[in-house]
Amino acid sequence: PDFAPDLDQQPWFKFWTRQELLEMAFFSATFATYPGSGYVVDIENAFVRNDGEIQLNTIPWGQSDYLNVTFSELKNSRWIDLKTRAVFFDFTFFNPNLNVFLVARIVVEFLPSGIAEIFRTFRIVDPFRFGTATTTDLILFVLNGVVAMITFYYLIEEFRAMWTLKWKYFKQFWHWVALVNEALLFALLGLTAIDEMQARSLFVDGRELNQGDLQSLGFMLDQEKNLSGIVVIIMWVRFYKYCTISRKLSTLTRTLAKSAASLFLFMILFVIAAFGFALGGTLIFGADTYNFYNINISMFTLLRASFGDFDYTDWSSNRVVGPALLVIWCMFSNAILLNIIVAVVCEAFTNVMMENEDLDEKGVKSVLDIFLESGLFGRKMAARLQRKRNQIGDIETALSNIDKDGDGTTDINELEAWIKSTGADKLLGITAIELMAKYDTDGSGQLDQEEMEEIKEFILKEKEALTPAQNTEELDIDQDMGRRGYSEMALMGGAWPSQGTEERILTIEGTVLDIKNKVNMILAKLDTMALAAPPDSPQRPQTTGALPAVRVAYRGDVHKIIASKTVVAED
Repeated sequence: PDFAPDLDQQPWFKFWTRQELLEMAFFSATFATYPGSGYVVDIENAFVRNDGEIQLNTIPWGQSDYLNVTFSELKNSRWIDLKTRAVFFDFTFFNPNLNVFLVARIVVEFLPSGIAEIFRTFRIVDPFRFGTATTTDLILFVLNGVVAMITFYYLIEEFRAMWTLKWKYFKQFWHWVALVNEALLFALLGLTAIDEMQARSLFVDGRELNQGDLQSLGFMLDQEKNLSGIVVIIMWVRFYKYCTISRKLSTLTRTLAKSAASLFLFMILFVIAAFGFALGGTLIFGADTYNFYNINISMFTLLRASFGDFDYTDWSSNRVVGPALLVIWCMFSNAILLNIIVAVVCEAFTNVMMENEDLDEKGVKSVLDIFLESGLFGRKMAARLQRKRNQIGDIETALSNIDKDGDGTTDINELEAWIKSTGADKLLGITAIELMAKYDTDGSGQLDQEEMEEIKEFILKEKEALTPAQNTEELDIDQDMGRRGYSEMALMGGAWPSQGTEERILTIEGTVLDIKNKVNMILAKLDTMALAAPPDSPQRPQTTGALPAVRVAYRGDVHKIIASKTVVAED
């Protein structure tokens, strides 16, 4: 209560607000956040006298006259006492070769426990980054203007899309990414303009440059760099959107899309467990180690421990509970939760690869696949289609010589031999049994000349319609993929069918095809068994004259396909 220093003799005891000091509103160090106001000693220079005492030449804040004081006098005046929480040492260097400032701040924090912790910041401040003195400066200035115009243009486009799509706009993941990216770019432009105006205001003729000016400017420039880095990261993430033109390139985003729901669920479980362990760790180790000083630091320490990065000294500060808590956390987070997350991602990746294989088997082409296969102006595509037409021509030629025994008819064995030798099943998408069932109109089990002519006409039509059919098929498939698009080829689905629905559709379709192929195999085996049985066997159909008629029919309803076969005598 009786402490009343003479402010003329001891001006360092005068309290200054942050506005008077031109300081930032607050400054965050290691353990606490401090206001910009306080008590100031402005040291112009210092030297050691002959008697070993440190002489300080100070300039009281707001004055121009020097005040000489020794370090002992400053210390004995109790300028730093038990109530002092932090001492800031600010100094600045200027590099005339680069025209930049090095703004340094060293903070010594005095904790109630008696510990003194040092926190350092060093910032490079370039107040002359935008100029027109040289050609390079002028080009940089113009390029920044171009970036500003592009940002405004795309921001307007995003608002137009929002106005057009209404609430549907917010159902697409990539729309959110684009909106956040444009908003941050707009904020970055505004922050850059503010920083530039603040920098130029510091070097007005006749204005004295203060330490607080450079500290606040350096802080704002740091935030500008941080925001620039975030914007660049988001811009590069947006490149994944354009990977949807290829199934292989979109594997990552489709895998994340399929596993997003499960990953979100397990992340919630992980955060719940981590928060509980963080609370316990803060209570147990908070007074012993900085890595559990508060909840935020404890959460980060637990995250590092989940990946095996931990300091056993911190955990063993409590030698009974600490090691046990570390083992329990590592087993729960690493051996259980993280492995479950890996399993979920692996399952989604397997589903995506199976979808790719199914689509490849069906001949579905993505936009990039068609472009790469077509080459410049479609020369490669034309060559590929020409090869297919030539192959179908070879099939047509081989069909003329299909009757090996020369009896004027074609049986199922000759059809199968023709298909295997020419690969007609892959090009035409039809098997020997299906050909026999489709074109054996009289049910004799043999194809006569008229029926063979119908097959030749079918092959001729396929040959003539190959080019438009191939192109149309691929384009229609790609358009259909585009309509299903965001769930199949992009990261997140929106208004289109969900991932679960499409997976069920693909599963049902694959099951139906498997059933159809198995039925064909069973019917073919029945044919072989019936024809190979002895004449007097009850398994062999008793017919006279020609071979029995083999009729295969498929009929389906909503849930199943029924295949039936009838073996009857020719009469």
